[in-house]
Amino acid sequence: MSTSVMSITEAKELSTRELIRYITNTHHKAEEKLIQDLDQYLRILMKVHYDEHGTELAAIYKKFLEFHGELAEHFAKEEREEFRKIRDGEVFRKELLLAEHQNILALTDQLSDLTDGFTPPADGCETYQAAFKGLGDLVEDLKLHFALEEEVLFQ
Repeated sequence: MSTSVMSITEAKELSTRELIRYITNTHHKAEEKLIQDLDQYLRILMKVHYDEHGTELAAIYKKFLEFHGELAEHFAKEEREEFRKIRDGEVFRKELLLAEHQNILALTDQLSDLTDGFTPPADGCETYQAAFKGLGDLVEDLKLHFALEEEVLFQ
């Protein structure tokens, strides 16, 4: 999903400004784009497969919207407040950001549970497959992204 995956070791070689730029431009933007695509896929799936999978798709979509809302607020907070404080060497709300990471990851665990580990049903079409693969890719990218923040940027 990300154009280039940076290791923790590589991230430690960057300045704070460079790491913030990398996280924002690589992870935030790619994750936001994938979320837009996934929203569209999930809405299509509900319309097309409602008769066969309406209950589970509705639960997945509601959880996805909750996840999206939490992540959008988190990104705004980081980009508008906390990253500036980190860049300027000011005190930032590390515990709050870490708690938000845990909450967001808990929501991804719930999405994984609702989708049987992002496995589309046997009768799932290409859109189903793309949506569930995209959800899995998003979660993996988030884990890398959060690790860069927690293990390098926040230290």
